[in-house]
Amino acid sequence: MRVFVSYATRDHPIAERICRHFGAAGIRCWLDNFEVTPEADWLKEVAAAVRESSHGLFLLSPAAIRSPSSMKEYRDMLALDKPMYVAQIEPVDPNDLPYDLQSVPVYDLVTDFEGGLEKLQQDIEANADPETIRQATAETRDITITLQANLTDLDTDKFVDLIARLVDAGITDIKVVNVSAG
Repeated sequence: MRVFVSYATRDHPIAERICRHFGAAGIRCWLDNFEVTPEADWLKEVAAAVRESSHGLFLLSPAAIRSPSSMKEYRDMLALDKPMYVAQIEPVDPNDLPYDLQSVPVYDLVTDFEGGLEKLQQDIEANADPETIRQATAETRDITITLQANLTDLDTDKFVDLIARLVDAGITDIKVVNVSAG
């Protein structure tokens, strides 16, 4: 299970606190500052994380509803029909809520942070199907393989077979680096 967390940049400390709590319970979170390297294409990485996550969590605050990227992430998760949760982390004027956030259930972390977080965690865990749990086990490995090879002298069939065996073993982050002979 991996929860994609959508939040406004200024709400990052609360997002980290929530993810630490989830991590202690065995629920993996995706936060952009932990997962996206400086040289990566941020938009592509976020889009891939939205697609690959099993659940979504939108941290509702005045800053989040003003953030075009946070709202886009929320709507992308809805469009993919992923289980989506909204946790209010700061008071928000109901008149400021976008239409698609006016009638959704909201976990209140403003008045009772710990209690609201426990309820949120329980509901996320209750919404995990066996396939999600199986995939979560493979995800906890976090293994990156870098293969260095001289691609001009390589037996392509054997190389493709090696990649297939690595994927079958649950390793999906595979990088290939071409090195020249000599």
